[in-house]
Amino acid sequence: MFILLTQHCPMKQYIIACCLILGVFSSGRLCAQESGIASFYDNYFNGKKMAGGGLFDNTKMTCAHKTLPFGTMLKVTNLTNDKSVIVKVTDRGPYVKGRVLDLTKAAAKELGFINSGTTQVMYEIISKDKTEPVDSIQFQNSQFITISPPDTVLFQDYGIKIAAYENADIALKTANDLVIKYKMPVSLERFALARGNMYRLFLGKFTSETEADAMIDKVKKAYPGCYVIQYSKFK
Repeated sequence: MFILLTQHCPMKQYIIACCLILGVFSSGRLCAQESGIASFYDNYFNGKKMAGGGLFDNTKMTCAHKTLPFGTMLKVTNLTNDKSVIVKVTDRGPYVKGRVLDLTKAAAKELGFINSGTTQVMYEIISKDKTEPVDSIQFQNSQFITISPPDTVLFQDYGIKIAAYENADIALKTANDLVIKYKMPVSLERFALARGNMYRLFLGKFTSETEADAMIDKVKKAYPGCYVIQYSKFK
């Protein structure tokens, strides 16, 4: 589900957007199970027995979760760069407050957070005989609510992924700031988690990747983690 904010968006429209977050968005389906902090195992654990019965191997695509049944397959997405990996639950943990998964070093490398040690992730349960997540987020099937002047060109191929937020007020304020600063449309996507919501911001509707690349150099000064995405392929 998306809201699109555009330049010349007055406070009245901003309030409408807030109402839409609370009202229309509440009808969206659950798309994910949980979000939180993920970490990864130290090599010290290689060869040691896991709670699921096997021996730990930091080169495999596995993880620890506090309660999910052993053998459950998860699609884990790093919310700082949207890289994803599929892992199997084989162990129990993590037991640090606020953390939802312990991943192998191989999985952490695929997700791109080896240097930082931890990262904000979202995970989805997938069936064992399919590669697609249950109730996966499909951008193509999202609905849009638009607030825009009549001369705005909407829904072009490329945009800039700005950031993901768990707080709706922060997401809306950031979206409004982006509209004012860059004078272009901002898309606000909301998807439901089992424990709250996640909001992702996308700047611009560009007709080509080259056009988006030309803009991102300016945006990175304020949002260093941003990057160009193609809407039709983004999930």
